[in-house]
Amino acid sequence: MAKLTRRDFGKLTAAGMASAGVAGVAGQAAGASPALAGLTSIVSREVDLPTAKGHRVVVVGGGWSGLSIAKYLKVHGPDLDVVLVERREVFVSHPISGLWLAGMVNLEAITFSYLDAAANNNYAYLNASLIDLDRQARKIYTDQGWLAYDDLVLAPGVD
Repeated sequence: MAKLTRRDFGKLTAAGMASAGVAGVAGQAAGASPALAGLTSIVSREVDLPTAKGHRVVVVGGGWSGLSIAKYLKVHGPDLDVVLVERREVFVSHPISGLWLAGMVNLEAITFSYLDAAANNNYAYLNASLIDLDRQARKIYTDQGWLAYDDLVLAPGVD
Protein backbone atom coordinates (compact mmCIF):
# COMPACT_ATOMS: atom_id res chain seq x y z
CA MET A 1 0.00 0.00 0.00
CA ALA A 2 1.33 3.44 -0.95
CA LYS A 3 2.27 5.85 1.81
CA LEU A 4 0.02 8.92 2.11
CA THR A 5 2.11 12.11 1.92
CA ARG A 6 1.26 15.43 3.57
CA ARG A 7 0.58 16.91 0.12
CA ASP A 8 -1.83 14.05 -0.76
CA PHE A 9 -3.55 14.43 2.61
CA GLY A 10 -3.95 18.18 1.99
CA LYS A 11 -5.44 17.54 -1.44
CA LEU A 12 -7.91 15.01 -0.02
CA THR A 13 -8.88 17.40 2.78
CA ALA A 14 -9.39 20.29 0.35
CA ALA A 15 -11.39 18.09 -2.03
CA GLY A 16 -13.62 16.92 0.81
CA MET A 17 -14.23 20.44 2.06
CA ALA A 18 -14.94 21.67 -1.45
CA SER A 19 -17.44 18.92 -2.16
CA ALA A 20 -19.19 19.55 1.15
CA GLY A 21 -19.37 23.27 0.36
CA VAL A 22 -20.70 22.65 -3.14
CA ALA A 23 -23.38 20.35 -1.80
CA GLY A 24 -24.36 23.01 0.74
CA VAL A 25 -24.88 25.81 -1.77
CA ALA A 26 -26.25 23.80 -4.68
CA GLY A 27 -29.80 24.09 -3.40
CA GLN A 28 -29.57 27.85 -2.94
CA ALA A 29 -29.61 28.72 -6.61
CA ALA A 30 -31.34 26.09 -8.67
CA GLY A 31 -29.96 26.05 -12.18
CA ALA A 32 -26.94 28.22 -11.33
CA SER A 33 -23.38 26.96 -11.14
CA PRO A 34 -22.72 25.94 -7.52
CA ALA A 35 -19.55 28.05 -7.52
CA LEU A 36 -21.64 31.13 -8.41
CA ALA A 37 -24.47 30.58 -5.94
CA GLY A 38 -24.86 33.65 -3.74
CA LEU A 39 -22.39 35.65 -5.84
CA THR A 40 -24.68 36.74 -8.67
CA SER A 41 -24.43 40.45 -7.83
CA ILE A 42 -20.63 40.31 -8.12
CA VAL A 43 -20.27 38.09 -11.17
CA SER A 44 -23.06 39.78 -13.11
CA ARG A 45 -20.94 42.88 -13.69
CA GLU A 46 -17.96 43.20 -15.99
CA VAL A 47 -14.60 43.85 -14.33
CA ASP A 48 -13.31 47.41 -14.43
CA LEU A 49 -10.69 47.14 -17.19
CA PRO A 50 -10.35 49.03 -20.46
CA THR A 51 -12.17 47.42 -23.38
CA ALA A 52 -9.93 45.05 -25.33
CA LYS A 53 -8.49 46.73 -28.42
CA GLY A 54 -7.49 43.46 -29.99
CA HIS A 55 -7.16 39.76 -29.29
CA ARG A 56 -7.48 39.34 -25.49
CA VAL A 57 -5.46 36.67 -23.72
CA VAL A 58 -6.23 36.15 -20.04
CA VAL A 59 -3.59 34.45 -17.89
CA VAL A 60 -4.91 33.16 -14.56
CA GLY A 61 -2.17 32.66 -11.99
CA GLY A 62 0.72 34.92 -11.16
CA GLY A 63 3.49 32.51 -10.23
CA TRP A 64 6.67 32.02 -12.21
CA SER A 65 4.86 30.53 -15.21
CA GLY A 66 1.97 33.02 -15.29
CA LEU A 67 4.31 36.00 -15.04
CA SER A 68 6.58 34.59 -17.75
CA ILE A 69 3.68 33.79 -20.06
CA ALA A 70 2.15 37.27 -19.67
CA LYS A 71 5.51 38.95 -20.30
CA TYR A 72 6.49 36.91 -23.35
CA LEU A 73 3.03 37.10 -24.91
CA LYS A 74 3.56 40.87 -25.01
CA VAL A 75 7.18 40.54 -26.19
CA HIS A 76 6.22 38.28 -29.10
CA GLY A 77 2.73 39.73 -29.70
CA PRO A 78 2.81 43.42 -28.80
CA ASP A 79 -0.69 43.93 -30.26
CA LEU A 80 -2.20 41.34 -27.91
CA ASP A 81 -4.35 42.57 -25.03
CA VAL A 82 -2.92 40.52 -22.14
CA VAL A 83 -4.51 40.44 -18.68
CA LEU A 84 -2.89 38.67 -15.71
CA VAL A 85 -5.43 37.61 -13.07
CA GLU A 86 -3.91 36.90 -9.65
CA ARG A 87 -5.45 36.86 -6.19
CA ARG A 88 -2.32 38.07 -4.39
CA GLU A 89 -1.08 41.67 -4.49
CA VAL A 90 2.62 40.83 -4.39
CA PHE A 91 4.83 38.05 -5.72
CA VAL A 92 7.24 36.40 -3.28
CA SER A 93 10.02 34.49 -5.01
CA HIS A 94 10.16 31.14 -3.25
CA PRO A 95 13.14 29.76 -5.21
CA ILE A 96 15.35 32.51 -3.82
CA SER A 97 13.74 32.57 -0.36
CA GLY A 98 16.71 30.60 0.98
CA LEU A 99 18.61 33.89 0.95
CA TRP A 100 15.97 35.39 3.23
CA LEU A 101 15.91 32.31 5.49
CA ALA A 102 19.70 32.54 5.84
CA GLY A 103 19.41 36.23 6.76
CA MET A 104 21.32 37.35 3.67
CA VAL A 105 18.51 39.59 2.31
CA ASN A 106 15.40 41.16 3.75
CA LEU A 107 11.89 40.11 2.71
CA GLU A 108 11.54 43.14 0.43
CA ALA A 109 14.41 41.84 -1.70
CA ILE A 110 12.38 38.78 -2.73
CA THR A 111 8.94 40.47 -2.87
CA PHE A 112 7.74 42.10 -6.08
CA SER A 113 4.65 44.09 -7.09
CA TYR A 114 2.32 42.65 -9.72
CA LEU A 115 1.41 46.22 -10.69
CA ASP A 116 5.06 47.02 -11.41
CA ALA A 117 5.49 43.83 -13.45
CA ALA A 118 2.39 44.67 -15.49
CA ALA A 119 3.50 48.26 -16.08
CA ASN A 120 7.06 47.22 -17.01
CA ASN A 121 5.81 44.61 -19.49
CA ASN A 122 2.77 46.47 -20.88
CA TYR A 123 0.00 44.11 -19.81
CA ALA A 124 -2.94 44.57 -17.41
CA TYR A 125 -3.09 43.14 -13.90
CA LEU A 126 -6.38 42.24 -12.23
CA ASN A 127 -6.20 41.52 -8.50
CA ALA A 128 -8.98 38.94 -8.27
CA SER A 129 -9.72 35.32 -7.46
CA LEU A 130 -11.08 33.00 -10.13
CA ILE A 131 -14.46 31.59 -9.15
CA ASP A 132 -15.68 29.88 -12.31
CA LEU A 133 -15.30 29.91 -16.06
CA ASP A 134 -17.58 29.41 -19.04
CA ARG A 135 -15.63 27.98 -21.96
CA GLN A 136 -18.53 28.31 -24.41
CA ALA A 137 -19.18 31.97 -23.60
CA ARG A 138 -15.40 32.56 -23.27
CA LYS A 139 -15.73 34.30 -19.89
CA ILE A 140 -14.11 33.91 -16.52
CA TYR A 141 -15.93 34.84 -13.34
CA THR A 142 -13.94 36.37 -10.51
CA ASP A 143 -14.70 37.94 -7.16
CA GLN A 144 -14.40 41.29 -9.01
CA GLY A 145 -16.81 40.44 -11.84
CA TRP A 146 -16.60 38.69 -15.21
CA LEU A 147 -14.03 39.09 -17.96
CA ALA A 148 -14.33 37.97 -21.60
CA TYR A 149 -11.35 36.43 -23.37
CA ASP A 150 -10.28 35.15 -26.77
CA ASP A 151 -7.65 32.80 -25.32
CA LEU A 152 -7.26 31.59 -21.76
CA VAL A 153 -4.13 30.33 -20.02
CA LEU A 154 -4.49 28.63 -16.64
CA ALA A 155 -1.26 28.73 -14.64
CA PRO A 156 -2.35 27.53 -11.18
CA GLY A 157 1.08 26.58 -9.85
CA VAL A 158 2.60 23.29 -8.75
CA ASP A 159 -0.55 21.89 -7.18
